[in-house]
This record gives sequence, structure tokens and C-alpha cells, in this order.
Amino acid sequence: MTDRCPATARTGERCKLPAGWGTDHNGHGLCRFHGGCSPGGRKQAERLAAEDAVATLGLPRDIEPHVALEEELWRTAGHVEWLGAEVAKLPAQRVTGSPLLSLYERERRHLLQVSRTALDVGLEERRVRIVEQVGEAVATALRGVLTELGVPLDDPRTQEIVVRHLRALEAAA
Repeated sequence: MTDRCPATARTGERCKLPAGWGTDHNGHGLCRFHGGCSPGGRKQAERLAAEDAVATLGLPRDIEPHVALEEELWRTAGHVEWLGAEVAKLPAQRVTGSPLLSLYERERRHLLQVSRTALDVGLEERRVRIVEQVGEAVATALRGVLTELGVPLDDPRTQEIVVRHLRALEAAA
């Protein structure tokens, strides 16, 4: 959202009036003096308002339900953490009845609801299955590479080296 009318004078100086001043689209587009009440001015203001809404609310996107649920869980946990820190900064006498406290409590309830839903649909079990599948794929690839290189798989030294490198990989992650 622009705070001022985007029109410019011949001198190159921008209009000093608020965006949409004197129109039915206050806050977006041209002011009344620069064509904000014209059909084109209204259309431009609608487009700008839509762009602001998209920037604020986000665009629709194609997403798997389990990914959307997981993102909502993380996002809500972030909200709860931030709001909790903000409530903690309030003086004790201002906490009760605070809009921040109300929002904090509402977000905590939402976090519990999203968490229950994630548990009900087996989101964590799904994640564990994926990690196990990736682990199996890595193990299969390693066995194939070592076999093609002629490295004996039953050699304790081979197992020790592979385990050490996989632990280093896990620690890096």
C-alpha cells in the first residue's frame, strides 16, 4: 500500500495528498484531483488493493495437505512463541485484559488443535517412514558403490568407516 497519491507533477514532484484521497477507495491509487474518481482510476485502485491483499494474505498455491498441515503447525508455534515473549514484556498490571494476552491464548488453543490434527492423521509417523525410506535408499546406494568398487562389505573396517561418515553426515544435518 502506498501512503501517497502516486501522481507526479510536470516538475517530477509527487502529489502530497494521501493515496485515494477524496475517492471511494481511500488508501489506494490516485487522489480525486489526479483522476482517482475516473473509471480508470477506480480500476487502478482495485488492482492496487488486490496486490496489497495478496502481499498480506498470500497467493493460493498447490500444496499437499500434509505439507500444509505441517506448515500451519510450525507457523502457529512461531506465533505462540513470539506472542508469549511479547506478553512477558508487559508490566504485570497490564497483562490481564491485554489484547496481546487474548491473542496469545487464542493462538495457543489453535496450536493445540493443529497439533491434535497432526497426531490424528499420523503426520509424525509419516515423517518417520520417509526418514526410514531415505535411510534404506542411502544404505542400498552405499552397498552398491562398495560392491562395485570391490570393497568387502563384511570387513569390520569398512563398517567402521561407513558408520563414521554417516554419523558425521547426521551431525551436519
